[in-house]
Amino acid sequence: MSLAKPLSSLRKTRLRQTFLALAAVAVGAQILFLRPDALEVPGASDAGRPIRREDLRRLILPGGEPLAPGVPEDRVPDYNLEDFHYLSSTSGKKEWKIIADRAHMYTAENLVHAATIRAYLYGDPADLPAPPKGASPTVAPEDAGATVIDAREAKHSTATRDLEMYGNVVAVFPDGFTLRSEYMLYNPKTRNLSIPRAFPVAGESAPEGGKTIRFTSRGMDFAMLTGEIFLPEAVDFEMIRLPQAVSPATATTEAGVPDTTRIISDEARIYRGDKRGEFRMYASRPLATRFVRVAQPRLKVQSREATLYYRELDRRLRYMIAREDVAIKEEGELGDPIRYATAGRADFDTQVNRIFLTRFPQVYQDSDTVTGEVVTIYRDTDIVEVDQSNAFSTGQETDGE
Repeated sequence: MSLAKPLSSLRKTRLRQTFLALAAVAVGAQILFLRPDALEVPGASDAGRPIRREDLRRLILPGGEPLAPGVPEDRVPDYNLEDFHYLSSTSGKKEWKIIADRAHMYTAENLVHAATIRAYLYGDPADLPAPPKGASPTVAPEDAGATVIDAREAKHSTATRDLEMYGNVVAVFPDGFTLRSEYMLYNPKTRNLSIPRAFPVAGESAPEGGKTIRFTSRGMDFAMLTGEIFLPEAVDFEMIRLPQAVSPATATTEAGVPDTTRIISDEARIYRGDKRGEFRMYASRPLATRFVRVAQPRLKVQSREATLYYRELDRRLRYMIAREDVAIKEEGELGDPIRYATAGRADFDTQVNRIFLTRFPQVYQDSDTVTGEVVTIYRDTDIVEVDQSNAFSTGQETDGE
């Protein structure tokens, strides 16, 4: 006797869209609200019954094979739902909501598998930045201020309450910041959004203050409560000035900031609240290759660590700081080197196109070598200033304030 059954026999009972079915299940302080517009309940002889894998896949995902691992592929789901709405709330506070074209529930595994989904992650309104106009997707008033995530599939464990999203995952935050990957995991208990190193991730900010940032990495851990993003591997970060958005004020106060600044490092921490990035290399690397690399038009920099500020630069004396074993190469229009410099620290001025070198600085140009307590390189000219009176004393690091 064949275990396969026609798909039509799996749909014995259907509640049409003549009424709204609501189910509320309380698990401790957690409340889950389900709203299917059409509910398919397999008959008693079908629920949990074995089925051919190809038939089940056509039932679950008519467009192709499921991306989410761990979804049973050898038996009929306990419930099949269309136009699926699922709200997770704790102590009367919304945590997240998911809307899907269809969903399938497996009670033994405490598992919900959904296809073609949009998720809304809710946070504390007081913690949310003010969104630029048109930054987020169009959302209903009750979802205003939520982070919106679209994906091909989602998998939710009613035991752990985690939400996993698979396939063309795009997360748009209230301020327009966007993340893209093939997989994301949201933990509502910690409000962390994470991506394993096996998956590339790309991020991009909405234009603000005449600038935007972009980055790629392998893996990510985003603490949404603090706004801190950890990029654990193969970081490629870029700050880009938008000429059409530069005002007369920023043209003066940020005259030292180049059009592009690109930073390559092993790992990075992005502090969205401070608009700051910290870039480092793995301590396990050999010293010869343990360098963060910075590229600007006609300038190359390498150092053990680097800090970049990418917003509100008119309030900061320095927009970038390179630390430890700093090496700088300036290039001519054709890429030929015209000046080298080394130092223990390099501070890049925001208002004037110049670099302050401290901690045993040396500048090499042609056959000349310049040393001093502080050496200032003016990049728009051939001027190099030397100060041996320690008038520019870094003292305690202020990191751009």
